[in-house]
Amino acid sequence: MINLSFCFSEAESFFMDKTYNRATDEQIVEFSKNNPDAYEALVLRYWDKLFYFIKRIAYFSNEDTEDVLQEVFIKVYRYLNDFDDSFKFSTWIYQITRNCVVDEIRKKILARRTQICQMRRC
Repeated sequence: MINLSFCFSEAESFFMDKTYNRATDEQIVEFSKNNPDAYEALVLRYWDKLFYFIKRIAYFSNEDTEDVLQEVFIKVYRYLNDFDDSFKFSTWIYQITRNCVVDEIRKKILARRTQICQMRRC
């Protein structure tokens, strides 16, 4: 799990832990729309879950898994205001994760095909 404690004072970290542990995902999402610092609570809540989800469905290396996770959290942050709160946040973030995994697999396949084509021309 990533350690974001360096971003906050000890008091702020304690407050965030106590506040966000009791909040629902949807409450944190709503708060994050107006307070980018609150977004880190979502990252902390989902990092490990999504890391192992990616490992289960794609068998990526740890480095590739972290790259995909970074892309996931960039997309979530970028589209947070588009999140439809009539749905569960967890469903939405897992769908984004799945789509990012598929994109990464496609990139790997394309890179492999390109490499094979270049080898055959030599």
